[in-house]
Amino acid sequence: MSGPLSWTMKKLALGMILATTAAAVFWAAAPEVNRPRIVGLTHNAVRVHDLNASRHVYGDLLGFQEAFSIDTQHAAMMQGGLAQDQVSAVYFKVNDRQYIVLIPESKPEEQRFADYAIETDNAEALRLYLKSQGYKVPGQPAGKGPTYDLAFHMADPEDTAFEVMQYTPESLSVQSVGKYVSDERVSRRLLHVGIPVSKPETGKLYVDTLGFREFWRTTSPNGDGKLASLSNLKVRFNLLASGRVLITSPWKYRTWPRLWHR
Repeated sequence: MSGPLSWTMKKLALGMILATTAAAVFWAAAPEVNRPRIVGLTHNAVRVHDLNASRHVYGDLLGFQEAFSIDTQHAAMMQGGLAQDQVSAVYFKVNDRQYIVLIPESKPEEQRFADYAIETDNAEALRLYLKSQGYKVPGQPAGKGPTYDLAFHMADPEDTAFEVMQYTPESLSVQSVGKYVSDERVSRRLLHVGIPVSKPETGKLYVDTLGFREFWRTTSPNGDGKLASLSNLKVRFNLLASGRVLITSPWKYRTWPRLWHR
């Protein structure tokens, strides 16, 4: 075939080849979404019936000091000893990066465990990464809360709530470095949080997506070595568990100036 029609067909074919090639190059060059680094565990939060009785346990008996509180209007203050009806959360300091958080209950039948928090270098990038992996995350970017940390909240497939957070120069933790840490406290580190696991997709979140790594387990009561009734997981690990997971965070401490100049 020759003539104007033939030339038109050739141009259409060439255009399709160029368009297909350009699309292939575009998709091949699309940047891979990398997971931001997870630094460690920053808090365990529990609900309490009697705040003063819990203060006696965590403060007087275990030696932790109140670092700051969040009042019922969601404003933070570096002040301890506020009445139970004046606060929504009280932070007992374990070290400059880790806390035990006491939350006054709303009703007695509430579950005692409230949530836990993991620290990352980039909270917003981790939110986008989890979204790209198909997990339900907040639609809004990570934002600053009452303690001036960048954070967002979500839940794992078991509906266990957790917070992903990032310290900022304005964080109360940064502003209070070296304060509220008694030499009498029973521990200098918060080592683990225990959560129940019954679904394979929960293990997939912690193993494949967040990159935790198993370092020991106890076997199932029926003797099946492939099943675990208790598994210990470090930050950056590999495991599927069918019982209870202990997530530990044995990271190396860094100086605060390096936190802002990575």
